[in-house]
Amino acid sequence: MKKTALKALVVAILSLSIFIGVEAPSEEALFASANDKYCKLKAPTDHLPERINELIAKTSLLYGCEKVKSLKKIEIYYDETLPRAMAGGRILKLRYDLETKPETEEVLIHEFAHIVDLGYFRGHSYSGKSEFRDGSVVIFNDDLSLEFYRISWQDSKKLKEDASEFDFVSGYAMSDVFEDFAESTLYYVKHNKEFRILAENNPILQKKYDFIKENIFDGKIFESGKNYVSLDERFYDATKIM
Repeated sequence: MKKTALKALVVAILSLSIFIGVEAPSEEALFASANDKYCKLKAPTDHLPERINELIAKTSLLYGCEKVKSLKKIEIYYDETLPRAMAGGRILKLRYDLETKPETEEVLIHEFAHIVDLGYFRGHSYSGKSEFRDGSVVIFNDDLSLEFYRISWQDSKKLKEDASEFDFVSGYAMSDVFEDFAESTLYYVKHNKEFRILAENNPILQKKYDFIKENIFDGKIFESGKNYVSLDERFYDATKIM
């Protein structure tokens, strides 16, 4: 909700309370009530299109405010040769035309998974360096994401020797360990029923499903998707599975 609209709502409620002769709640209490459906992101969002703003608010709540609080900045870019969106632990970059895409919500769920992965699940230097890197950034040994990474990956780019394409929810998930994390998380949210079927038939996917369920969504299971899925086919891009 825009700040101006929220302020107007508070004023209207206070005025109505006075008119009908009941004790008015404090302005602070009204603001708290109106805001409890939104995460107070540190990243400014006033410059974003309304639909993107609404979906960011929705996606933040999906993951939980604590898990996305590392997000500090949201940028819009205009280079159409770049991906629809990109994210790290502290920054979200969106291509200007993202709001026109049918898969806008799916893209944001995917990108916010990167924010959780690289911004919330963070290790400490005293635990030592792991075999994984996000570019030049070291992933430390007590980073919770390593439990997911090590299911299919030797390092950030190299798959385990016995890895199969069917150990992944999409073709794009095989790009690197971070895309595996984000695509799998999106699939859990939007295609949970299919994910369950795949996991029942693949112990690697079962480990990924369980990690996401317990560590990202605190045991919540989504009743999303279909009751059937091909065991030997994968879409390349999970954001475009409709």
